[in-house]
Amino acid sequence: IFVPEFNHGAMENVGAVTFNESMVYRDPPTENQRRRRAEVILHEMAHMWFGNLVTMRWWNDLWLNESFATYMSFLAMEQTTRFKSGWQDFNASIKNWAITQDQLITTHPISGTVQDTDETFLNFDGITYGKGASVLKQLVATIGIDGFKEGMRQYFRTYAYKNATLKDFLNSLEKGSGQALKKWSELWLETSSLNTISVKWATNETSLTELKLQQSAPIEYPTIRPHKLEIALISSVDGTISSVPAAITEQQTIIPLKQDYPIPALVFPNYNDHGYAKISLDSNSLDFVKEGLETIDDPLLRQQLWSSLWNMVRDQQLSSIDFLELVRSKISMESNIAELGKLKYSLDLEI
Repeated sequence: IFVPEFNHGAMENVGAVTFNESMVYRDPPTENQRRRRAEVILHEMAHMWFGNLVTMRWWNDLWLNESFATYMSFLAMEQTTRFKSGWQDFNASIKNWAITQDQLITTHPISGTVQDTDETFLNFDGITYGKGASVLKQLVATIGIDGFKEGMRQYFRTYAYKNATLKDFLNSLEKGSGQALKKWSELWLETSSLNTISVKWATNETSLTELKLQQSAPIEYPTIRPHKLEIALISSVDGTISSVPAAITEQQTIIPLKQDYPIPALVFPNYNDHGYAKISLDSNSLDFVKEGLETIDDPLLRQQLWSSLWNMVRDQQLSSIDFLELVRSKISMESNIAELGKLKYSLDLEI
C-alpha cells in the first residue's frame, strides 16, 4: 500500500506493507531508483518472517530485527533479481556508513541494554543497521550458508508466533551449524569499534611461498576478533584472480597454501567482502593499485580497494596528496556509479 506523506520509507505491517508514495515515480525511474525500491521491498518481505512471524522480545534486539532484514534483502537482490550489484550497493552504502560511525567517539556495541521505548530511538544508527548487517554477513561466512539456512529453519519452527531473544537466535544457529557461538557473540556484538587487517607475503623466483595476516585494534578498543575471509591474489602475469580461504583468531596468523600460486601483483585479504574490517594494503599491492586500479575487472573488489585507500588516508598510512592524485588520474576510468557517489560523499565530508 502506497501512503501519501507516510513518515517512513516503508513499514512491515503483517501482510500489508505500507510504502512512502515517493516510490511511485512521477517520471521514468532510473536504474538506481528501481534497484533501491527492490531493496526496500525485499527488506520488508524479510520482516514478514523475522519481525512478524517471530518478534524480538524487547527493543534491545532491534538491531537484530533490522540487520537481518537488511542482510537478507541484499542477499536476495543479488541472487534472485536482475539487479546483480547487491553486494556493491551494500558495501557502498550500508557498510561504509557503519565503518564511518564505528570510528567516531560515539561508537557503541551492536548489542546493548535499552531501558525504555524512548531510548529505542537513539539506536537507529549506522551501528544498529549497518554494522549489524555487516557482522551477520561475517557470521554466515563463519558458519557457512547451509548451517545458516538450517539454523533459521530451527528458529522459525521453534518460535513461530512467539517472542524470541538474541540468545534464542544464536542457539538456533548453533543447532543448525554445529558450531559454538557464545564467544563469537561476545567479541563481535558486545564490543565497540573495528579491526584493521594487513598482509605480509613472500615469494621465490616463480611462486608465492608465504601468506601472513595481521590484525590490529585501536588502543581505546583493543579487541582482537575471529575473522573468516577470502584472500584475493591477482596474478602479475595475466591479471586472473585466485581465492585463498583464511580463518584468523590472533594478531598474527600464517595462512597455509595448499597449492602453488603464481607471484601476485596484488594481495587483498577481504575478497567478496565477507569481513567487517579495514584493510591496509602492503607496499607492493599499493604500487599495483596506483598503476593499474582500473584494470581490475571485478567491480566489488575495485570498490573495496577505493575504500581501503580512503581508510589508509584517514589512518595516516597514505598521503592525502597521493590519494587525490589517484582520484584525478583514475576517476574518469571508473564505471561503477556507486563508487563514484561514495568517493564524492567522502571527499565532501572531509572538505
